[in-house]
Parts: sequence; C-alpha cells; structure tokens
Amino acid sequence: MREKIFDEYIEKYDEVLNDSIYSKDDKIDFNENTLIENKEFIVDESLNFDKELLRFYSVIDRWKLNWRTNKDSEVELEGTFNILPIKEVLIGDVDFLPEKYPVMKNFTLLDYFYNEAAVGFYLDQPEKGLFYFEFDANPQKLNLDFKGYLEMLKYTKGAAYWQKSIIEPIIDETSSPTIEKMNKLFPEVTVEGFYELYNSLRMDK
Repeated sequence: MREKIFDEYIEKYDEVLNDSIYSKDDKIDFNENTLIENKEFIVDESLNFDKELLRFYSVIDRWKLNWRTNKDSEVELEGTFNILPIKEVLIGDVDFLPEKYPVMKNFTLLDYFYNEAAVGFYLDQPEKGLFYFEFDANPQKLNLDFKGYLEMLKYTKGAAYWQKSIIEPIIDETSSPTIEKMNKLFPEVTVEGFYELYNSLRMDK
C-alpha cells in the first residue's frame, strides 16, 4: 500500500525531477537532487496538520532539488526547494525569542530553500496555510495549503523566489520577473498561466 501511494506522489509531483523535462535541455545544470522515502514516520492525526501534508510525510521524508542555468544560457536563473524532514518541522526551527518576536511563536519552516528565506506555517494554527518568510521580516501569507503549494512548485519548477509573485498586497497579475525569465527557458510557463493556477488554488476561493 505504501509503495503504491509513494509511486502516486512521484508520478503527480515529481515532474521537476523528470528526465522528460530536463535531461534533453542543456540549459539546465543540476547540482543536487534528493528524494528520500520515509520508512519511519507514522501519521499522527492528533497533529491536526493539513491532511495532504501528513500524507506526504507518510511516504516521503525529504525532497530537495537545486538547479541553475548553464553559463552559456541566455537566461541567468536558478531554482531550489528543500522540503525538510518531518522531525525538523515538528521541532519548529524558528521558534526563537518569542518574547521579543511574538509573531514567530510556534512558526516552523517547511520549505527551507535558501539560508535567508523559507516557507513555513504555524504549528498551532495550520489551518492558516503557508507563509513566505524572509529572515529580516515577518511571515507573509501565501494563501496556499500544502497541496496548492506543491502544485505551484511543480509549475514553477522551484524557480528562485517565485513565492514573491503571490504575496499580497504586492501581487500584480500582469507581470512577474521570475516567471518571465522562466518563460524564456520553458515556453509553457507563462505569467498568465502562473496566476490562473494560483487563483484556482487559493484557500479563499
């Protein structure tokens, strides 16, 4: 049963790792690629987490990818995501100095894609969904649950800082520098398609 669910996840969300996308494109260079099956975690319904997040961790322990365009590419761009192991998520890596920074109390990292930026959620309020977090600022709501986030990750292939294009009230659905760069590499990735997908996945829709 576990293997079947795992295969389903790979088929559904693993397009960013699929050879049909990257192996034939010499513009992309991988420098790290890790997908580890989880053989230890037992889903604990009392966590009250997003069901898709619990399902994900029941089969996958860590999912990490780094890529960048080659030096001879006309576009300079990189992508990265780093879905942390459940044990690290449950610890709450950024529950630091809550007395001084009360907004960070019970906040934890989920996708720790850069040293200075990540996506996370509140352990005590998972129903609020995911937040984009740069370490010199407060978390900003993405209005996405975990399933929605994975769908956006799949569409953007983890292009660096794609999350900034959907942070409200900054959101502007007519342009996105990151997606415009992506479009030069992958014509199927468009600004219009990006926002259409996001609006279909928003938690408030």
